[in-house]
Amino acid sequence: MLASILASGLAAGAIYALVGVTYNTMFSTSRVMSFTAGQLAMLGGVFGSMFTLKLGMPIIIGFLLTLLGCAIIGIITEFVAVRPVLKSLDQHLYVLSTLALALMIQQVAAIKWGTEPQPFPRLIGWGSGVFDEKFWLPVVACAITILGLEYLYRRTLVGRAFLAIAEDNFAARALGLPERNLRVASYALAGIIGGVAGFSGGELLLAFFANGALLNFYGFVPVALGGLGNNRGAIIGGLSAVHQFVRIGAYAFIGGMSGITADVIPYGMAIGNRAALCGLNIVGLKRKNFPREQIHELRQAYRMLFSSEGTLMERLEDVESMFAANPLAKQVIEFIKTQSERSFCVPNNAATPSR
Repeated sequence: MLASILASGLAAGAIYALVGVTYNTMFSTSRVMSFTAGQLAMLGGVFGSMFTLKLGMPIIIGFLLTLLGCAIIGIITEFVAVRPVLKSLDQHLYVLSTLALALMIQQVAAIKWGTEPQPFPRLIGWGSGVFDEKFWLPVVACAITILGLEYLYRRTLVGRAFLAIAEDNFAARALGLPERNLRVASYALAGIIGGVAGFSGGELLLAFFANGALLNFYGFVPVALGGLGNNRGAIIGGLSAVHQFVRIGAYAFIGGMSGITADVIPYGMAIGNRAALCGLNIVGLKRKNFPREQIHELRQAYRMLFSSEGTLMERLEDVESMFAANPLAKQVIEFIKTQSERSFCVPNNAATPSR
């Protein structure tokens, strides 16, 4: 029983991680959170079932046509829902445009495909029980996808152009990079990744029009855990276990395959099977351009909270009085003071505080 729960959890986590990578791939070149990511994964299952079961095509042909169809939907997303609102990102109009397109995709799928879950074919026919292909195929697809993206971004000129646009699109344009074409290509790539998620997870999730909304929501969780724009973080976040009542603070970092059973303070790093606090997410703070002085003071506050003598409330009062003007330390203090159903992560060498 436990083994089957773990197997299905890993498989679902891998699917959610791929949806998270779909989010990131679209976001990196446009700075738009497109709510069509889950719908692309849903279409991966629907297209896969349609091509292989209803139309009787070979698995490999059905797979390639599924990826092509999802890539086309990704391109349509860029043209219809993203490009018209790029000049007014500060107004967040993309929330309405991408959500409207996502709802349209879902309704068309329901009308054309049906409102009942449809079966998905066995793709390879290997394994049974907890080793059934429906459990390990999404994990393998996730691993191959992230390795392929790493090769694309680090070893190819096109991939480096993607990274340049993601880092600074104004500077990339100044260097003569075709920003618009690269953005269209990134949305096509996102469609392919979404198609892989839906196709590899089809045996587990079936071909169901309502999967899109579910995957939109759960696919955002690894993005939130791993960091928006960070594909590795999305993969790690998707394979981490988080208790349903746990709070995770802003800019916190969760280590790979970690089990989070307690609250993680803002800017903290938690790692381990029963995750413990192992410092501050200094790299993330620097990447977000927080002032060096604020980061230095946050380090001091962290040491006082978890490395000093006295009770937690005494240390909290000392930190609050000493770093009252530091917004980062203030956010940590407010997080700890807020009533929660869980305790919070502490370093292994610190006593577990009671609330």
